[in-house]
Amino acid sequence: QSSSRLRNAGYLFLWKTFGRLVGHVICVSDYDQRKALEYSILPRHKISTVHNGLSDLENEPNPVSQLSDHVKGISIGRLAQPKDFPFLVSVIAETKHLHLDIVGEGPQKRRLKDLIEYHGLEDRVRLLGWREDVPELIEKYDFVVLISNSEGLPLVVLEGMRAMKPVVGSLVGGIGEVIVDGETGYLVEIGDKQTLSLCLTELT
Repeated sequence: QSSSRLRNAGYLFLWKTFGRLVGHVICVSDYDQRKALEYSILPRHKISTVHNGLSDLENEPNPVSQLSDHVKGISIGRLAQPKDFPFLVSVIAETKHLHLDIVGEGPQKRRLKDLIEYHGLEDRVRLLGWREDVPELIEKYDFVVLISNSEGLPLVVLEGMRAMKPVVGSLVGGIGEVIVDGETGYLVEIGDKQTLSLCLTELT
C-alpha cells in the first residue's frame, strides 16, 4: 500500500508538472474530470469531457438473450490490476448455473487457473486468452461483466451495450455514467460479493 501511495503521488506530481504545458485536456468520463479538478491538475477552462464512443456494427446486434439453465457471460480485459478477475471467479463459484469465459492475458492468469481448479470450475469458467474478434464474440453471450477497482470509461462496457447485452460492472470511474442500474445492467460496489452474486443470479 505504501508503494501504491508513493506511485500515485509521483503520477500526481507529473500530471501537475506537465499540465502547465498543455493547452487542453480531454477526459473520457465526468469522473476523471472531477478528479482532475479536485487535485488541481488543471484549471476548469483547460479541461473537458468527451465520453468514449464506438463505431456502429456492420450488422444489427441480436438483442434476444439466450438465457437458460446454462447462462454464459463474458469478461474482457488485461488479467492484472485494477481488474479483479480472481474476485469475479470466486463469485461465479458460489452460483450454480452461470458459465463465464474470460478474454485477455496478464499476470493474474496463473492465479486464475489455480482458482478455477480449486473451486472445481473447469466445466464453467474458461480462459480464452487474447482475441481479435471481441465484437463478434460478445454476440454469443448472455451478458458482459467487468469487475475492476478503478476505471476511466472502459470500452468493453460500451461494446456490451452496443451488442444490446446486459452489462454488470463495478461502480467506479465512468461506468456508472453509462449503465442504468436495473435497466441496461447492474452496478456493484467494490468488494460487494453478495450484491454481485445477486446481480449475476438475476440474469438466470
